[in-house]
Amino acid sequence: MSTARNDAQLDEGITEDQTRWTLGRSVDDKGGRTIWIAVTTALGARFKGGYGSPSLTEGVDFSTFQGQADGVPVSTIVRVRRTVESVRAVYSDGSTEVVRLVPDPDDTRVLLGAHVCSGSRTVSKFDIQR
Repeated sequence: MSTARNDAQLDEGITEDQTRWTLGRSVDDKGGRTIWIAVTTALGARFKGGYGSPSLTEGVDFSTFQGQADGVPVSTIVRVRRTVESVRAVYSDGSTEVVRLVPDPDDTRVLLGAHVCSGSRTVSKFDIQR
């Protein structure tokens, strides 16, 4: 079994309802990497999840990983090609929120972002702008 040996925080934030999140990366002792999001609500509920798959495959410009736990809002990791200028979360009520993008430490062609829903709002889609 591989264990994480190299954790790095890539970004962090806090939602309107005081839910804190951290976007990070772990590398295990065999060189496998995991991009993860850790979420803690103001009431102390927690979730941590991620993916260990390779970066974006050829011909794909955008992908997401979503996770959720009881008492924790839906959290999303976004991966986009650097040709994408911005990503917006579009809520079911039509309002939008920009997803902050940071460099992928393992792939110079890719940017990563994290989004955590605030309160009872739900994301209906993510829009990318080039």
